[in-house]
Amino acid sequence: MPRNDALDSLLPFFSHHKKDQHQYEWVSDSFRQAVINGQLKPGYKLPSSRALSKQLGVARNSVVMAYEILQSEGIIETRHGAGSFVSAAAAIPPLLTAEMTLDQQYKRTPKLSPLGERVNKPVQINTTGTLLLPAQPALERFPLDDWHTALNRAVRQRTFLSDKHIQGPAILRQQLVDHLSMTRGVKATPEQILITSGSQQALSMVIDLLVGPKENVYVEDYGYQGVDGLLTAAGVRRVVLDTDDEGMVVDRGLNTLGAGLMIVTPSRSFPVGHTLSLARRLAMLNWADQTNSWILEDDYDSEFLYKGQPIASLQGMDKRERVIYTGTFSRTLFPGVRVGYLVLPECLVEIFSRYRALVDGGIGSLVPSAIGCFMQSGDYARHLRRMKKCYQARQQRLSEVVAAHLPELISLPHYGGMHQVFMLPEGGDDQAITTCANQQGLGIRALSSYSRKQNLQAQGIVIGFSGTSEEQLPSAIIRLREIIHQISD
Repeated sequence: MPRNDALDSLLPFFSHHKKDQHQYEWVSDSFRQAVINGQLKPGYKLPSSRALSKQLGVARNSVVMAYEILQSEGIIETRHGAGSFVSAAAAIPPLLTAEMTLDQQYKRTPKLSPLGERVNKPVQINTTGTLLLPAQPALERFPLDDWHTALNRAVRQRTFLSDKHIQGPAILRQQLVDHLSMTRGVKATPEQILITSGSQQALSMVIDLLVGPKENVYVEDYGYQGVDGLLTAAGVRRVVLDTDDEGMVVDRGLNTLGAGLMIVTPSRSFPVGHTLSLARRLAMLNWADQTNSWILEDDYDSEFLYKGQPIASLQGMDKRERVIYTGTFSRTLFPGVRVGYLVLPECLVEIFSRYRALVDGGIGSLVPSAIGCFMQSGDYARHLRRMKKCYQARQQRLSEVVAAHLPELISLPHYGGMHQVFMLPEGGDDQAITTCANQQGLGIRALSSYSRKQNLQAQGIVIGFSGTSEEQLPSAIIRLREIIHQISD
């Protein structure tokens, strides 16, 4: 067969033919890419379908179909009696055909919204081991058989196949009402419960709906960094109030700068563990009522109290419906469960439900339904009792081991929770110690990293005990001792 130079010049444009790719797709894709890359210019005459099919070794009908597809896309045009040509409308601006180096692509700044600009900040992701990691449950103690039973029960009920309730499955909302009423004095109906995919989503919804950009939000000094990230993303102003042994200091500062929202952890502030006094709880409620503001009560670590009797929740004391209560199952069950909840004042239920429907349409109901079954059977309450006993023993063991191997560390008063704070001697550097410890697989955190006022004078380390067995604690603390002494020398 004589050579056809025009056809031969087209062959480089045809990519490797994939086995699962139809012939007409291969032909049309190859031509399309050649036009986009600027290799075939407007006005270029394509070979006849018969000639191209012979050259490529494909059926003529495949070439005809490919040409029809390209014509429908405006990439080629057919001129009566003259053949098919690359359309003038298919001309690609030079900017789009110019190759960008990887370095140029990396340095190119994406156009972002104001929210995108606020979110586009470096985020430190801790990937350390679970030894001494704060808020890490004892996963080896989780009752998998009971959980499997709850999951099977939820599946048999089949409600997860069609449950469209935007606030979450009814069984979990009812169980939460009963559980929170009994253990925390929370006053609510199932209609006031909104199930979320964790505490971050719950907090995000509260900020989005109740606080506008550049408005003030009161927070306590020392707190969870995830809260700060959401406040920054929302563009609100964070007003940091001091804390002492009675929790957030509210007798000064509340009236200096107005705020539409206060975020507080009254049961056990994170990470220092202060419990908000009764007098200050009443002062907060009075402030919210007088200023028509909201209080978000994060009942952090309230499930694990080892000494004394818990003070009732702030929400249970609220007679003016100014408190929104939030909690999560990530610490009482396991982190991967990703289920939390909001207890809303009646006046907010409708707007939160509408927003939920708009943003994500509601949470998947199988896992929340299983949690509801887990609670209904009594397995959840039994699990909490076992974990409370386990964590109390581990906390006691941690105190003994630290006293034996690191007597220079001073423990802050500790009555519950899943971690303990130890202050370093004068001159200690908690950031340096934490960085080195994390590199060696210890999950401790620097106390100063939680200070919203960047109080670098308070140097301490936050040591988790709940996820580290009593047998593991001595060796872990000895490793920590070596690191501290190495940094101090």
